Amino acid sequence: MQFFFYGTLMNADRLRSVLQGAGSRPVAAASVVGTLYDLGEYPGLVLSGFETVPGFLFDVDEAEVTRLDEYEGVDDGLYARRLTQVTTCDTAANRIDAWTYEYLGSVENLRPIARWDGPRLR
Repeated sequence: MQFFFYGTLMNADRLRSVLQGAGSRPVAAASVVGTLYDLGEYPGLVLSGFETVPGFLFDVDEAEVTRLDEYEGVDDGLYARRLTQVTTCDTAANRIDAWTYEYLGSVENLRPIARWDGPRLR
């Protein structure tokens, strides 16, 4: 399965830790259209707005999706896994569908950011 990561999971060591060493493979630098917010220790993506949010496209073993969902707090209602259109940043600029995690909390008092420069997660 292909996933677009825009925050803490762009860090290969963190991704390996979350997936407990299971297979994932970087595919290409990529972007989605939406708005990225600074939540303090990590970012939150909302798939509305008109900003280009940079990140990275990864191939992830389907068996590992449960671990990703746990990390992102899907069962707690913090994020939802969503299928969205991703544009690769290679010369072909391919548009493909990939999974990402959308922030579900209020963004009323949050600061929009252009990119995540973390990791700040403790």
